[in-house]
Amino acid sequence: MGYYKNLDIRIRSGGDDAMAAALELVPRWIPVSERLPEIDTNVLAAFVDGKRRSRVCEVLFTDFSDEDEPPKPEWCDDYGRIPHSDVTHWMPLPEPPEVK
Repeated sequence: MGYYKNLDIRIRSGGDDAMAAALELVPRWIPVSERLPEIDTNVLAAFVDGKRRSRVCEVLFTDFSDEDEPPKPEWCDDYGRIPHSDVTHWMPLPEPPEVK
């Protein structure tokens, strides 16, 4: 059974689990201070660029460390790495549309 099908079942069954399941469907910006995405995941990230302007774009959260080093996760967009201090929030990408 798919993720959204399971959420639908939890919501329709009611009870305490229904509200938690419904909230999972609502996209929200997650502060980086709360948690980080899984390694090698594309997400939307909100950050402040070098000119102190707020920006949002799709980025990859990945690990560039060597096998001998501890993990060093990095935020990367099409132009290169984004400093950790610049990224303030992130959210999962939406599901792609169905193609018929």
